[in-house]
Amino acid sequence: GKDLENSWFSFYDYVFVATEFHKQLIMDRNGVDGSNIYVTGIPFYASKLREKYLPANKENIVIFPHRCNDEKHPELFDALAKEFPTYKFIKSIAICPTRDKYFNLLAKSKIMVSFADQETFGFATVEAAALDNYVIVPDKLSYKETIPEEYRYKCIQDKCCELDIPEVVRRIKYFIDNEDSISFNYNTIFNYEN
Repeated sequence: GKDLENSWFSFYDYVFVATEFHKQLIMDRNGVDGSNIYVTGIPFYASKLREKYLPANKENIVIFPHRCNDEKHPELFDALAKEFPTYKFIKSIAICPTRDKYFNLLAKSKIMVSFADQETFGFATVEAAALDNYVIVPDKLSYKETIPEEYRYKCIQDKCCELDIPEVVRRIKYFIDNEDSISFNYNTIFNYEN
C-alpha cells in the first residue's frame, strides 16, 4: 500500500484530508513535502442525523464505536466495563450489522469511549456526540482538532494503556454523578454544520 500511496502524492495535483494531524501523518510516513496536501475538514450534518435518529430515552449504555483492532484497544474497553456493573458496555461492531442499527444504538447510549492510537478524523466520535453521547477520548491524534479539550484525557504513555483506565473511570463517574446538570448541546460544542 505504501508504494501506491506514494504514487498518488507524486501524480495528483491535490490531495484533500480532514485534519492537520492526517496531513502531518502522511508527510512523516511517506516522506512527502505536503505541498499538494490540503486540509479541508469533513462536512458533517449533525442536524440531519439528529432528525432521523432522535436522541431520546437514553439508557445506561457506554459505547465503543470502533473496529476491534489492536490500535483501537478493545481490551481496555473490556477492562473499563468491570468498573461499572450497572452500565452496559457495548462494542457496536459486535451487534450492529447495519448503519441504521448503529445509529439507533448511538441515539440511546449515554457515553462513548475511545482508547484509539490511530485516528485521522474521528467520525464515530462526532456521530456519537451528535446523538448526545458524552464523549471521552485521548488527548492526541486528530481528536486535538475535532474534540474540545474538556472531553479529552491525557494518556500516561505514547499509546493508550491500562494506566489510562483510572482517568477514564474518573470521567465516567463525573458524568454519572452530574448527568442531570450537565448541559450538552452538540451544536454549540461541535461546529461541523458548515
